Amino acid sequence: MDPSAETEVEPNLWHEAELIRKGNPSIYLIKGNSDTVVREDSKIRKCEIGTKNSKNVTEKVIMFVGETGAGKTTMINRVVNYLLGVKWEDKERYRITTDKEEASGEETSEIQSKTKWISSYTFHQTKNLNFKVTLIDTPGFGDTGGKERDKFITSQIKDFFHTTGERGIDHIDAVAFVLVASAKRLTETQKYIFESVLNLFGKDISENIFLFITHAETENIEDGIAPVIEAAQSAMVPFAHVHIFNNVALFRDKNKTSSRRASSSTSRNKEMWDFGGEDIDNFFAELEMCEPKSIFLSAEVLAERSRLEIAVRGIPANITSYLVEVKKLEEEEKVLQKYMKEMDDSQDFTYIVNEEVQVKTELISGKRATVCLNCSRTCHYPCKASSTVRCQSFGSPFMLYDLMRKLHHGPDKEARCYVCPGHCGPEHHSTGSYRYEPKIEKVTKTRSDVKQRYDLAKEGKSKTESMIGEVKEKLMDTRNSLENCVGMLGHCLNRLDEIALKSDSLSVSEHLASVIKDERLKGQPGWEDRVKELEKLYETEKVKEGCEASGK
Repeated sequence: MDPSAETEVEPNLWHEAELIRKGNPSIYLIKGNSDTVVREDSKIRKCEIGTKNSKNVTEKVIMFVGETGAGKTTMINRVVNYLLGVKWEDKERYRITTDKEEASGEETSEIQSKTKWISSYTFHQTKNLNFKVTLIDTPGFGDTGGKERDKFITSQIKDFFHTTGERGIDHIDAVAFVLVASAKRLTETQKYIFESVLNLFGKDISENIFLFITHAETENIEDGIAPVIEAAQSAMVPFAHVHIFNNVALFRDKNKTSSRRASSSTSRNKEMWDFGGEDIDNFFAELEMCEPKSIFLSAEVLAERSRLEIAVRGIPANITSYLVEVKKLEEEEKVLQKYMKEMDDSQDFTYIVNEEVQVKTELISGKRATVCLNCSRTCHYPCKASSTVRCQSFGSPFMLYDLMRKLHHGPDKEARCYVCPGHCGPEHHSTGSYRYEPKIEKVTKTRSDVKQRYDLAKEGKSKTESMIGEVKEKLMDTRNSLENCVGMLGHCLNRLDEIALKSDSLSVSEHLASVIKDERLKGQPGWEDRVKELEKLYETEKVKEGCEASGK
């Protein structure tokens, strides 16, 4: 089977969805995959949407909490449409809901109060994000069930984050506390929600608390400050980020607006859509920089996981680099064999090879990257480290000691970069406002070019024979580095499975299949030869994985 057979599709086409309202826009209810986990005892469900993607190794988990009637579910659906790349002019909108009645129309307090489940939705493929996203929808606090009901919701959340394996979630990146813009003071229920979250995750979760202000209108926003923000500050509620939305136009049918008011209404609705879209952009930019928090995983384990995820994202680029170098060395060996006499007689000749070049690219304001100055490689982007040595691309967890020794660094405890081909130390890296982007080009070489790459003749050999020997040595070293690179990918994935308390990582062969697909899509010079080599690696890994699965 061709490992790259899967086609690239737009995010809003790779899931099944049920039409629940025809109009402009039409509304579709997203259906999850068949492997949805349901726990009747705790009223918890987990839903997977889309197929696993080797590029989205990191998972960002966002939990939405709020008082009944604050617009939490509509806010979640606004984020869902953002993840799917839906634009204002599109003819469809999407929802995820936990209740059939809620899916049937506008959100009301009566309908919202019927939502008793905690539901999580993992989007494996997202538009313009390099990580998968899990949205957690919690029941509305403060409904007719009173304090006992609120306590049960808190216990549901605790149970969800305490459960290991596929039935639970082991970390959180953001708590989105949904509040109505016009509120001048926090209710007892809202204070209870904050206290519950702080008690559950600890005080350091305050760095991950986002206020999502809904129902925002010009008249209740002054200088960018909604009354409820001041209310939260007055109540000494800890939070780190604020985003303001008006989602009134999300599901509004444009065809039902009277012709007399159509133009102004459409303009106003689009203004609200664009206004919210900018804030969601900013939210995900901030989310990318948030450190994950966990109830039971230590900060050290979470940091190790981040380093491993960075490594897994970077290794495929190294595999491509090694393949380019292998093909270049093979071509140089052929050239030296073909032009042996010309080399020894100092006659000039030309030949063409594919080379990978690293293009230096300036980043937009506020973005930073850590790059290796030795390898001319981007090791971590975006990077929020205040200094290079603090970048999470460095480390040496015990599971990689043997591998580091194979890479000639020894199992020392000095920080090494997981990503760059040389696994260089922090002193060879820099964190700043640019990054390197790889590009493969056809380059014309001459006799002097190939001569400069290799030493002069060794005793008893012609210059060309000596060069051919050096090419063979470099070729062997590069092939070994390629094997080590694939081996490191396997080590990282195994370690991720161990410390994640659930096994949902893609296999090495699945990552290689993704590299093959990228090669085909980009079509850079020499891609056909690289795909052939990758397919050999893919088949080898499939055999290994089959043997491991059968216990051989």
